[in-house]
Amino acid sequence: MAKKPSAKKSAPRKTAAKDLETRLVDAMLELAESEGWRGLTVAAIARQAGLSLADLHPRYGSRAAILAAFTRRIDHAVVAADFAFAPEDTARDRLFEVIMRRFDMLQPHREALRRIRAGLLVDPLAMAEMLPAFGCSMAWTLEAAEIASDGAAGHAKAAGLTGV
Repeated sequence: MAKKPSAKKSAPRKTAAKDLETRLVDAMLELAESEGWRGLTVAAIARQAGLSLADLHPRYGSRAAILAAFTRRIDHAVVAADFAFAPEDTARDRLFEVIMRRFDMLQPHREALRRIRAGLLVDPLAMAEMLPAFGCSMAWTLEAAEIASDGAAGHAKAAGLTGV
């Protein structure tokens, strides 16, 4: 008689997916730092991560999708941080603290991010592809600072913060 698959088998898939994303993002950052962003391909990132293109399909079909995964990683770390805001802190004070925490989390990747930014500045299509992820990231930054990011006013704030 065949055994039924246990519910525990779904947990390794989640871990494997997480490991795949971690490996992929780390490989992208390594290659961006050493080779720059402009000539970087999804195939090269997959190879650096020890993955096949089939492993990436369909979720990571572009460099922007992989960069968005990195952005989500930083967003998660920011919102997971324990901000101890004082009652007298203004929205500006809270936002400053959250942004500084974000900068601290980005610091280990400074050179890779500098090279990615330089590549995006001369590739308007890639920049346009990244704008939704950046906007979402800034919305999470606002929320971590206890500033509403929904509605027209929230979207305007997130857009303004993206521009900064």
